[in-house]
Amino acid sequence: MAIVNEPIGQPIRSLQIMLRAIAQYDGDVLPVIPDGIYSNDTVASVSSFQKRHGLPVTGETDLQTWYAVAAAYRQALVEIGPAQPVNIILQRGQVIRAGEVNEHLYMMHGMLRCIGCYYPSMPRVLCNNVHDEQSVAAIRWLQTRAGIEPTGEITRLTWKHLSLLYRITVGDGTVPAPAAPNLQNDVVKE
Repeated sequence: MAIVNEPIGQPIRSLQIMLRAIAQYDGDVLPVIPDGIYSNDTVASVSSFQKRHGLPVTGETDLQTWYAVAAAYRQALVEIGPAQPVNIILQRGQVIRAGEVNEHLYMMHGMLRCIGCYYPSMPRVLCNNVHDEQSVAAIRWLQTRAGIEPTGEITRLTWKHLSLLYRITVGDGTVPAPAAPNLQNDVVKE
Protein backbone atom coordinates (compact mmCIF):
# COMPACT_ATOMS: atom_id res chain seq x y z
CA MET A 1 0.00 0.00 0.00
CA ALA A 2 1.58 3.26 -1.09
CA ILE A 3 1.32 6.22 1.26
CA VAL A 4 1.52 8.53 -1.73
CA ASN A 5 -1.29 7.67 -4.17
CA GLU A 6 -1.03 10.70 -6.43
CA PRO A 7 2.00 11.30 -8.69
CA ILE A 8 2.14 15.00 -7.71
CA GLY A 9 1.32 17.13 -4.69
CA GLN A 10 2.24 18.27 -1.21
CA PRO A 11 2.82 14.82 0.34
CA ILE A 12 5.43 14.18 -2.35
CA ARG A 13 7.04 17.56 -1.78
CA SER A 14 7.15 16.79 1.96
CA LEU A 15 8.80 13.44 1.22
CA GLN A 16 11.31 15.12 -1.08
CA ILE A 17 12.14 17.81 1.49
CA MET A 18 12.82 15.09 4.06
CA LEU A 19 14.94 13.07 1.63
CA ARG A 20 16.94 16.15 0.65
CA ALA A 21 17.76 16.88 4.31
CA ILE A 22 18.67 13.24 4.90
CA ALA A 23 20.97 13.33 1.87
CA GLN A 24 22.85 16.30 3.37
CA TYR A 25 23.52 14.19 6.47
CA ASP A 26 23.93 10.77 4.84
CA GLY A 27 25.90 10.62 1.59
CA ASP A 28 24.45 7.19 0.72
CA VAL A 29 21.02 8.72 0.13
CA LEU A 30 20.59 10.47 -3.21
CA PRO A 31 19.37 14.07 -3.02
CA VAL A 32 16.21 15.09 -4.80
CA ILE A 33 14.75 18.47 -5.73
CA PRO A 34 11.48 19.10 -3.87
CA ASP A 35 9.25 19.76 -6.87
CA GLY A 36 6.21 17.76 -5.75
CA ILE A 37 6.49 15.28 -8.64
CA TYR A 38 7.19 11.59 -7.99
CA SER A 39 9.58 11.30 -10.94
CA ASN A 40 12.55 8.99 -11.57
CA ASP A 41 14.73 11.20 -9.33
CA THR A 42 12.36 10.63 -6.42
CA VAL A 43 12.23 6.90 -7.12
CA ALA A 44 16.05 6.79 -7.10
CA SER A 45 16.23 8.77 -3.84
CA VAL A 46 13.62 6.58 -2.15
CA SER A 47 15.40 3.46 -3.40
CA SER A 48 18.74 4.64 -2.07
CA PHE A 49 17.11 5.42 1.28
CA GLN A 50 15.45 2.01 1.41
CA LYS A 51 18.73 0.26 0.59
CA ARG A 52 20.61 2.26 3.25
CA HIS A 53 18.02 1.45 5.91
CA GLY A 54 17.54 -2.25 5.11
CA LEU A 55 14.04 -1.85 3.70
CA PRO A 56 12.72 -3.64 0.61
CA VAL A 57 14.05 -1.60 -2.33
CA THR A 58 10.97 -0.77 -4.37
CA GLY A 59 11.31 2.97 -4.97
CA GLU A 60 7.75 3.31 -3.69
CA THR A 61 6.88 5.08 -0.47
CA ASP A 62 4.82 2.71 1.59
CA LEU A 63 3.93 3.32 5.24
CA GLN A 64 7.07 1.59 6.54
CA THR A 65 9.28 3.72 4.28
CA TRP A 66 7.38 6.90 5.16
CA TYR A 67 7.88 6.35 8.92
CA ALA A 68 11.55 5.46 8.41
CA VAL A 69 12.10 8.60 6.31
CA ALA A 70 10.35 10.73 8.94
CA ALA A 71 12.52 9.27 11.72
CA ALA A 72 15.72 9.75 9.71
CA TYR A 73 14.63 13.30 8.86
CA ARG A 74 14.24 14.20 12.54
CA GLN A 75 17.76 12.90 13.17
CA ALA A 76 19.15 14.72 10.14
CA LEU A 77 17.69 18.02 11.33
CA VAL A 78 19.66 17.67 14.56
CA GLU A 79 22.86 17.05 12.62
CA ILE A 80 22.52 19.58 9.78
CA GLY A 81 20.66 22.33 11.60
CA PRO A 82 22.11 24.91 13.93
CA ALA A 83 22.91 23.89 17.48
CA GLN A 84 20.16 24.44 19.99
CA PRO A 85 20.39 28.05 21.18
CA VAL A 86 20.72 28.95 24.83
CA ASN A 87 18.03 31.42 25.74
CA ILE A 88 18.76 32.69 29.20
CA ILE A 89 15.87 34.07 31.14
CA LEU A 90 16.18 37.72 31.99
CA GLN A 91 12.83 39.01 33.15
CA ARG A 92 11.44 42.13 31.53
CA GLY A 93 13.29 45.02 33.10
CA GLN A 94 15.70 42.75 35.00
CA VAL A 95 19.15 44.21 35.50
CA ILE A 96 22.24 42.48 36.91
CA ARG A 97 24.07 45.23 38.77
CA ALA A 98 27.59 45.48 40.18
CA GLY A 99 28.08 43.12 43.11
CA GLU A 100 25.04 40.97 42.34
CA VAL A 101 25.17 37.18 42.23
CA ASN A 102 23.50 35.42 39.29
CA GLU A 103 24.08 31.93 37.88
CA HIS A 104 23.95 33.28 34.30
CA LEU A 105 27.23 35.06 35.00
CA TYR A 106 29.15 31.79 34.66
CA MET A 107 28.11 31.57 31.02
CA MET A 108 28.52 35.28 30.38
CA HIS A 109 31.99 35.30 31.90
CA GLY A 110 32.97 32.31 29.79
CA MET A 111 31.78 34.13 26.70
CA LEU A 112 33.64 37.28 27.71
CA ARG A 113 36.82 35.28 28.27
CA CYS A 114 36.58 33.74 24.80
CA ILE A 115 35.93 37.12 23.21
CA GLY A 116 38.87 38.54 25.18
CA CYS A 117 41.20 36.11 23.40
CA TYR A 118 40.50 38.06 20.20
CA TYR A 119 40.35 41.54 21.77
CA PRO A 120 43.31 42.11 24.10
CA SER A 121 41.94 45.51 25.15
CA MET A 122 38.95 43.87 26.85
CA PRO A 123 39.33 43.60 30.63
CA ARG A 124 39.93 40.02 31.77
CA VAL A 125 37.26 38.37 33.92
CA LEU A 126 37.15 35.39 36.25
CA CYS A 127 34.47 32.76 35.68
CA ASN A 128 32.20 33.06 38.68
CA ASN A 129 28.63 34.00 39.48
CA VAL A 130 29.41 37.49 40.78
CA HIS A 131 29.18 40.70 38.76
CA ASP A 132 32.43 41.88 40.28
CA GLU A 133 34.71 44.78 39.35
CA GLN A 134 36.37 42.95 36.43
CA SER A 135 33.01 41.78 35.11
CA VAL A 136 31.58 45.30 35.24
CA ALA A 137 34.66 46.63 33.40
CA ALA A 138 34.33 43.98 30.66
CA ILE A 139 30.61 44.73 30.25
CA ARG A 140 31.37 48.46 29.96
CA TRP A 141 33.97 47.61 27.29
CA LEU A 142 31.34 45.63 25.39
CA GLN A 143 28.65 48.29 25.79
CA THR A 144 30.97 51.02 24.51
CA ARG A 145 31.74 49.04 21.38
CA ALA A 146 28.08 48.15 20.89
CA GLY A 147 27.11 51.82 20.97
CA ILE A 148 25.00 51.57 24.12
CA GLU A 149 25.42 53.50 27.36
CA PRO A 150 28.37 51.94 29.24
CA THR A 151 26.68 51.45 32.62
CA GLY A 152 28.31 48.10 33.34
CA GLU A 153 24.86 46.73 34.16
CA ILE A 154 23.63 43.65 32.31
CA THR A 155 20.25 44.05 30.64
CA ARG A 156 18.55 42.21 27.81
CA LEU A 157 20.13 44.65 25.36
CA THR A 158 23.59 43.95 26.77
CA TRP A 159 22.93 40.18 26.56
CA LYS A 160 21.90 40.59 22.91
CA HIS A 161 25.17 42.34 22.04
CA LEU A 162 27.26 39.88 24.06
CA SER A 163 25.60 36.96 22.24
CA LEU A 164 26.10 38.53 18.83
CA LEU A 165 29.74 39.41 19.46
CA TYR A 166 30.41 35.92 20.81
CA ARG A 167 28.85 34.33 17.75
CA ILE A 168 30.74 36.40 15.19
CA THR A 169 34.01 36.25 17.11
CA VAL A 170 34.13 32.64 18.27
CA GLY A 171 32.02 31.09 15.49
CA ASP A 172 31.97 27.30 15.70
CA GLY A 173 34.88 27.31 18.13
CA THR A 174 37.24 25.31 15.94
CA VAL A 175 39.74 28.08 15.24
CA PRO A 176 42.21 28.27 18.12
CA ALA A 177 42.25 31.67 19.75
CA PRO A 178 45.58 33.45 19.94
CA ALA A 179 47.07 33.23 23.44
CA ALA A 180 43.97 31.53 24.83
CA PRO A 181 44.09 31.58 28.64
CA ASN A 182 43.73 28.42 30.69
CA LEU A 183 40.09 28.67 31.74
CA GLN A 184 40.24 25.72 34.15
CA ASN A 185 42.59 27.37 36.62
CA ASP A 186 40.32 30.18 37.72
CA VAL A 187 36.73 28.94 37.80
CA VAL A 188 35.40 30.19 41.12
CA LYS A 189 32.01 29.60 42.73
CA GLU A 190 30.94 31.98 45.47
